[in-house]
Amino acid sequence: QKVLNWPYGIDISPVDGSVWYAKLLGNRIGVVDRETLEVTEFHTPHSGPRRMRFGPDGILWIPSFDEGKLMRFDPQSKQFESIALPVLSQGEYEMPYALAVHQKTGDVWIAANNTDRVLRYLPAEKRFIAYPMPNRVIWFRDIDFTSDGKVCMSNANLPAYAHEDLVPA
Repeated sequence: QKVLNWPYGIDISPVDGSVWYAKLLGNRIGVVDRETLEVTEFHTPHSGPRRMRFGPDGILWIPSFDEGKLMRFDPQSKQFESIALPVLSQGEYEMPYALAVHQKTGDVWIAANNTDRVLRYLPAEKRFIAYPMPNRVIWFRDIDFTSDGKVCMSNANLPAYAHEDLVPA
């Protein structure tokens, strides 16, 4: 069976400098060895891996766009852990698009685009904090942090007229 080679995320391990990537439609993550350029891939337990990021401890955090999960991957043990994203009511699901890990705290920030929220996962406590956004249909594309620790997000939605204030983002 042919799998589309559709990379959709890349990050560098803070532990050994290896290059990791996600294959959105292939439901895989992979690593490129820095010395040999050999590629090793792992099937993810949930589909739609995208903008994955490493934490300062070397743990790789991966959003499952298709299934509303947060995946934790330990490159040392090669083990996945699945964490369900919180929803507002029964029967709903999330579509996490963007993800970032704060390099000082290790907190994982995830765009919860179906419910116009940003979720903050505290790994040490295994709990989420939800932050509602001021407008509906925001659709966060990326998350980053300022040097003094503020969280910044970019957003864009398609079609632009779907945005609550009718102004393209």
